[in-house]
Amino acid sequence: MRVVSLCGSRPLDGPVFLLHGGPLRSGERVEYSDVDWEALDNIRELELELTGKQRSLRIWFSVTDGRPYFSCGLRCEDRALKRWPHYLDEDPRIVVRVAGKLIEGLAERVAYNSPEFIAARAHRKTKFDGGDVRSDAERAIHQAIFKWIPQEEKEQDESSESGRLYRIVPR
Repeated sequence: MRVVSLCGSRPLDGPVFLLHGGPLRSGERVEYSDVDWEALDNIRELELELTGKQRSLRIWFSVTDGRPYFSCGLRCEDRALKRWPHYLDEDPRIVVRVAGKLIEGLAERVAYNSPEFIAARAHRKTKFDGGDVRSDAERAIHQAIFKWIPQEEKEQDESSESGRLYRIVPR
């Protein structure tokens, strides 16, 4: 699906709320090594471009031990409906936009239940389930949306092997 601006037929620069967008264009290009990821951990979302698909989405992210992570808890294994993590399996190149910066990277899947997986998930849980108002509001919206998705495609709990966690690394 191609999303266009209300003012014309030009594709939008990135995602709009829950809608996927096109490639990320605006922002200052910086090298991965020049980013202070720990300082960005107070930001909840980044925009993630799937380079090979020329599409982007907005997603929560967290930083653990100086490394940025994002996840997908949707069941993605053995499904006819292709979801964005399948595209990362085919082509892990990504561009992220956070705090006005564009950073090229690769999405590497973290091994389920590894020490890294456990530590990053624990930090994500603290960050996003911390009880602040925005987190509660975001969870309420998320639950309202997922109410309409068939049970077999709903989000997995943290112990599910189909939950995917990715680290962002330099290209």
